[in-house]
Amino acid sequence: MLKFKPDTSELTDVMKRDSKDELYVKIMSVVGSQTLNFIGEDGYSLLRGGRILGGTAFLDKIDTQYNRRMYIRAVFSAIEGTCFTFRADIINDVESKKYHISLADKAMLREESYSFDKENIKGRANTRYISLDNMLLFTFKHLAASNAISYEIDKKTDGWRSFKQALKARNRITHPRNPDEFQVSDSDLVDIKRTYKWFWLIYRDVHKIKSE
Repeated sequence: MLKFKPDTSELTDVMKRDSKDELYVKIMSVVGSQTLNFIGEDGYSLLRGGRILGGTAFLDKIDTQYNRRMYIRAVFSAIEGTCFTFRADIINDVESKKYHISLADKAMLREESYSFDKENIKGRANTRYISLDNMLLFTFKHLAASNAISYEIDKKTDGWRSFKQALKARNRITHPRNPDEFQVSDSDLVDIKRTYKWFWLIYRDVHKIKSE
């Protein structure tokens, strides 16, 4: 397996150039340590400004199953990390009374459910897993509503279909039931590349409408 030490001066320059990019700062604040570790171990990629820098080019040069799996994980780390920061912003607006939603929706944004603790006779918050496709729709719905704009992710697009297929591939390689399921096919790779491009396009759509 090829490993090399990345040029950290270039990383510093990138961070300086993008220091005013609010989205970039948010992504780095959530998945930055994981991303930097990713670079340090494999010299593979850096999440930045709507693409994974170096990821695709590196994969084109050294296209191995290991690198394909790393690429999928990096893309979904970016998507999940970005959605997490969006939800945190929405919750802040709710708590500051700038945006009003139901208690159920607030719990969903926090990925929480509640149960009764018989021993201590009190309510107990529990972590609730919500599939990424559903959470993505839910997050963007409230992202738009909290900014008083009209927007809904179109589930009839090729981008959404690629996202769903890429998500299946990510879940498959994360929990393989046999050696074959650990493999990333050429079609999987096409879907994941389309997914990342599509994700940033829908973000920019919302940001554009918000700025108008």
